[in-house]
Amino acid sequence: MNFNRATLLIFLFLLFSASLFSQQRHSVRGLVFNVSDAQPLPDATVCVLYARDSILVDFSYSAVNGTFQFTGIGDGDYLLLVSYQNHADYVTPFSLGGETDSYDLDTIPMHRTEILLEEVIVHAHEAASR
Repeated sequence: MNFNRATLLIFLFLLFSASLFSQQRHSVRGLVFNVSDAQPLPDATVCVLYARDSILVDFSYSAVNGTFQFTGIGDGDYLLLVSYQNHADYVTPFSLGGETDSYDLDTIPMHRTEILLEEVIVHAHEAASR
């Protein structure tokens, strides 16, 4: 009886281990920079979110040279969200899967918010009174 139980436990352990190692893990990297002066942005907040529901997978801050890297991200569809003070948020979808071990998002341009909005025009109408 003990032999059968031990054999079953070993079989279940090997089955569980095989499924655990069969999932491909990827790394994601990129460089965050300011468009107006072409300088890297240190300490930008970089988030990886699931594309289907925007749940946070992982987050980090860009290094002094503007680079970031995530490791151990599984197959799937994701969103990359980058934010930095006084800059517009940057969001881009990306997918991981197949034989590719790493995914390079290359350079991520960040635009200052005051450059995006040059003017505001307000139109007012006086309400008719009875």
